[in-house]
Formats: sequence, structure tokens, C-alpha cells
Amino acid sequence: MRKRRISPNKVTYNTLINGFVAEGKIGIAIRVFDEMSILNLSPNRITYSALIDGHCNKGNFEEALRLLVRTEAVGLRPNEVSYGALLNGLCKHDKFDLARGFLEKMRTDGMVIGHITYTSIIDGLSKNGLLDEAMQLLDNMFKDGLNPDLITFSVVINGFCRVGKTKKVKELLCKLYRAGFVPNDIIYSTLICNFCKMGNVAEALKVFSVMSCNGHDSDKFTFNVLVASLCRVGKVGEAEDFMRHMSRIGLVPNSVTYDCIISGHGMLGDGLKAFSVFDEMIKLGHHPSHFTYGSLLKGLCKGGNLQEAKQFLNKLHCIPSAVDTIAYNTVISEACKSGKLWEALVLLDQMVQDNLLPDSYTYTSLLSGLCRKGKVVSALLFFDKVMAKGTVPNAVMLTCLVNGLFKAGQSKAALYIYDAMEKEGVFPDTVNVLYVAQYHDKEWPFA
Repeated sequence: MRKRRISPNKVTYNTLINGFVAEGKIGIAIRVFDEMSILNLSPNRITYSALIDGHCNKGNFEEALRLLVRTEAVGLRPNEVSYGALLNGLCKHDKFDLARGFLEKMRTDGMVIGHITYTSIIDGLSKNGLLDEAMQLLDNMFKDGLNPDLITFSVVINGFCRVGKTKKVKELLCKLYRAGFVPNDIIYSTLICNFCKMGNVAEALKVFSVMSCNGHDSDKFTFNVLVASLCRVGKVGEAEDFMRHMSRIGLVPNSVTYDCIISGHGMLGDGLKAFSVFDEMIKLGHHPSHFTYGSLLKGLCKGGNLQEAKQFLNKLHCIPSAVDTIAYNTVISEACKSGKLWEALVLLDQMVQDNLLPDSYTYTSLLSGLCRKGKVVSALLFFDKVMAKGTVPNAVMLTCLVNGLFKAGQSKAALYIYDAMEKEGVFPDTVNVLYVAQYHDKEWPFA
């Protein structure tokens, strides 16, 4: 512009400042602002609002407040946009006391507070679990004659969904309908995902049905959440039907969808079906991950096919990054449960040779296997070796050891470990407490 002798004006500078603020480059935005003053171009409300927004996004509230005061000092009364930027920033950084103060100041100054300002505060309150206050503000909107939009309802619904307050969610949906709105894709997806998180798959499927009947399409993410949730509660057949439904409506299942189905079959110990789905996955060109292979191993192990699981684990070594600690843990755990401790120890040695470090789950499986076989001396020696490596024992590991010692009649050793566990801050579970109370007439700690 300057090469062509065209002088930039206020609009040009405001555009640049807004652009730099949007990119998070507040330092450059300030330099552009300073250049305006050098060229005797007076900043307007748009300029100040943009800079206030930039400082708030970075958490520089002192500078943002200084600019707000400066706006008034130059005769420019801050408007809702200026205050909105400040309130949005304060809520994002959990400074609700300041936000409440400025909201009150806006009212005192006779400023009209729009639904965008309300929504930004309600959003901040909802995300921080201050849901009663968020609801109070929502009610204030109605009292002030302001109609909340779908975004306002969405943020409050999401807040109540996160804490599992289903009754409140339904009340909000009734308010939404009374206000003349219908839920959009975002609200439906929010409800489905949160119901699935709560383990309420039946309710999630009802919402999905209503969503489909009202002409809204789900995305792959929502479908996969439903598939995963059905598998988690053991309804793998229904999850597969759901996956076929995805294909029928033009949503091609991806590797995540197949991973969920394979995992579901694996959890049920149905290795044959898990491998059948795996073959279909490969045929369609999807790439398996270490999670996929882990689920296949789980299916073989839970189905009692330990030897096949070991053979499959050996084959996986030919595939880069296919074998991890979890894969070994799955097979080691099954070997211990089957009483094949020597095979479990061979796998442990193989695991270390493959540069994979055993974790607390590995050691817990082995300790549990040794105690189950009545080999408490071996279990104690193994426990000492684990401790010498710097592994911090967890409650499950110590529970296995204490229970094994009690069953072997080594009550004094069990009590010693129990007391040591408490001193180390590893709190015993109910099983341990019951054993100690039963065999030593100790006072029940939870009474």
C-alpha cells in the first residue's frame, strides 16, 4: 500500500489488529496499535475491543482492564462487545467473581446485556460445575425478555450431562421446546455421548432414534461411541447390527468401529468371531493397531486358548509396533490363571528381552498365580525382587500376597505386610481388612 502511496486508514489497522489477535499474536497487535497513534489515527471501540479480547485470551487481565479504563478516558464508552470480550476471558480463566462484578456494572450503567454475553458466562459456569448459578443466569435471561439460543441451551445441557443429572437435562429439553427450538445435531450428539459415558446405553439409543426420526444425521464419532458402549455392556450382536446400519445409510465404518467390535468379542472370550471381524476389517483395507491385536489376544485367552494365544503373540513380533506390555500382560495373566506358572515366567523373560518393561499388572498376575498355587515362599521372594527394582506396590498386588499368606497359615507374615502397607500409605481394600479382622480379632476399621 505504501509503495503505491496509499495511506492505510483506521479500517486497515483494525483489520490487522483483529487478524493478529485471532492468531494469538497480541505483541504484534500492540505494535500495530502504537503505529496508529504515531500516524495520528484515533483508535475506536473496535480497536480497543479487539485488544481487550487479545489480552484476556492470554490471561493479561491487568492490561485488559487498563485498556477498558483508557477507552472511557478518550471519550469512548465501552459497549457490550468490549465488556463481552472481557467477560468471556474472565470466565475462560475461572475468574467468576470479577465476571459477576462487571456484569453488575453493565446493568448499573444501563447497558443492554445480549444473549451472547449471557451465553459466554453460562458456558464458563457450566464447564466449572457451577450449574445452579448457570441455571439462575438462564432464568434471568427469560426475565429480561431475552431468548436464549441453541448454543446457550447446549452449554447448560452439556454441563448437567457431565455430572450425570439426567432429570435436569430433561427439564432443560422441555424449556428448549417451550422456547420454540428443537435440538440440533450438537445437542443430540452431546446427549448420546454423555448417556453412553454414564453407562445408560438404552437412553442413548432412544435419543439416537428421536434424532433419526427428526431428520438429523449422526457422524462417525457418535456412531462409534454407540458401538463401543453396546460392546462394553456385552451386546456385541446389537453393535454389529448397528455397524451394518451405518453402512446402509452411507457411513462407512472405520478402523475404530471394527476395533470396538473385535474388543467386544474379545471381552466375551469369543476368539473365533473376533478373528472373523478382523478378517473383514483387513479385507476392507483398514489398518489394525496394537489395540486390535490386544483384543484378539484377549479373545483367545478368555476363551481358554492359551497355546493359540502364545502362537499368535509370536507371530505379532513380525509386525512393527504390534506387541506392547499390554499384549504380554494379557497372555501372562491367562497363563497364571491356568496354573502354568513356568510358562508365565518364560513369557516374562521374553518380554524383558523384547525391551518391554513389566508393570504392576504383570507383577500382580504373577504374584496372584504363585499364591493361588500355594507357593507363598516363592511369592515373597518374587515380591522382594520386585520391590528391589523400585516398583511401588499397589493395593491389588499386596491384597494377593496377604490373602495368599493367610490361606497358607502364615498369619504373622500376612499381618506384618498388612501393617507395612498401611505405613506406606497404600490403603488396604475390604478383602484385606476382613482377613485381618477375622484372624486377629482386630477392631473393624470402618465401624
